[in-house]
Amino acid sequence: MKFEIGRWGASINIRDFSLSVFLGDVHLKVPSVVEVAWNSTGFYCEKLGKPGREGQE
Repeated sequence: MKFEIGRWGASINIRDFSLSVFLGDVHLKVPSVVEVAWNSTGFYCEKLGKPGREGQE
């Protein structure tokens, strides 16, 4: 587990889970599920699949 506090925000990492909140920027990554980012340029969301599962549907 890694927790950081900086001048403009904070972030926490637990294994592959990541949450960062900084002035004007939010980033969340849940492993094998979703990666979400929001900042002044827009909102971005990417669904993540399990590694090695491409083409097996």
